[in-house]
Amino acid sequence: MKIISLSFLDIWPAGEGKGIPSIYASQKALADRGHDVYFICPTRKEQTEILDYQGIHLYRIRLPFNVSAKLFAGYIRTDRFFSHVKATLLHNLIWLFFLIYSFGWALKIARRAKPQLIYCHDLTPAFSAWALSRIFSAKLILRMYGARDLYWRHQHFWGRVKECRDFAALKLPADYLIITKDGTKADVLARQLGVKEEKIRHWRNGVDFGFYLPDPEIGNKIRAQLGLRQDWKIIISTSRIYYFYNMDKFIYQLPELFRLNPDCACIIAHSGPDRERLQDYVREQKIADRVIFTGTVEKSYVRELVKASDVYIALSRYSNANNSLFEAMVAGKAIIATENEEIKELITSGENGYLLKEEELDHLPEILNRILLNEPALLKYQTNVRKTAQEKLWTWEQRMAEEIKLLESL
Repeated sequence: MKIISLSFLDIWPAGEGKGIPSIYASQKALADRGHDVYFICPTRKEQTEILDYQGIHLYRIRLPFNVSAKLFAGYIRTDRFFSHVKATLLHNLIWLFFLIYSFGWALKIARRAKPQLIYCHDLTPAFSAWALSRIFSAKLILRMYGARDLYWRHQHFWGRVKECRDFAALKLPADYLIITKDGTKADVLARQLGVKEEKIRHWRNGVDFGFYLPDPEIGNKIRAQLGLRQDWKIIISTSRIYYFYNMDKFIYQLPELFRLNPDCACIIAHSGPDRERLQDYVREQKIADRVIFTGTVEKSYVRELVKASDVYIALSRYSNANNSLFEAMVAGKAIIATENEEIKELITSGENGYLLKEEELDHLPEILNRILLNEPALLKYQTNVRKTAQEKLWTWEQRMAEEIKLLESL
């Protein structure tokens, strides 16, 4: 089968080997199966790049004024008015330019390759993907890697106006809509917008169970690398540093946590538009020696950081049931997370972690301190959450086998 994939996100969204593995996993599995995959996305560099990437025909295309490289070159702070305006303008320009240019590139490829399937990753290029599927009588897959806060925006008039193009894209007549089951209620939104139940596939991502391989020395190694005391407990977050994930609420409460418990530290293993502001706060509070911002790092290093930690924290307002959580579960970390419907299928307070209600966030230092000091409870959570991962999560091989079976049935 010949497949043309259109994606606003790169095959590795945060750089080679970094960020969510979902896009890479799906395209690699299809290529390994023997399908011809042509993957088109905006470039982060100065020029269009065409290459064979592990069996995938990868096209990273340059947009007018190189707007994608300008946006991806660094995060733009959202707490400054003109920076926020700049980010909004760039996002809208990228949407428009990629819609047009992805269609042009895909049209050129499709005339030669004669695709049987158009695979649209995220909603940005959905209209181009739909048009291509009609021109070449190809099947159409729409894929959503979570839905941000679109479900909640749809409940309000101005939210529907602001996000109208995404809501319109969801109504396009695709053969299937594949939705990551992460807690953002994209499946509910799709039904509200009239997508037929038989067209929806609401699946969790897979996880690399090799993420947990016992390494008794990793804790000492990471603590030494980061300048942390060997007897300190480590709390880790791998959430993007953005309002969506409540990272400001977490970091603003760290001074109180360290007052209650001086024998702990925190690793923030991601980046985002709020990183600079929150690092400024940490420096002002004189706690920079125990709050380590690593930025976005390769998966191999994330694995080491998670394995060296004791507690994994995820405070997203909408979505916690994602790959970062799954990896922490496989690694046997005590989970502390905000409560939502999807995560309750995996984490049970008092058994394999602790789920906070939104109103409990103000008491986070006391809750964290209580858990850190209760060694038997901590060990219980760590043991039980690994068992839960083994019982309830798919491997990437299982997840992709399910998707390939669906696509080949078309």
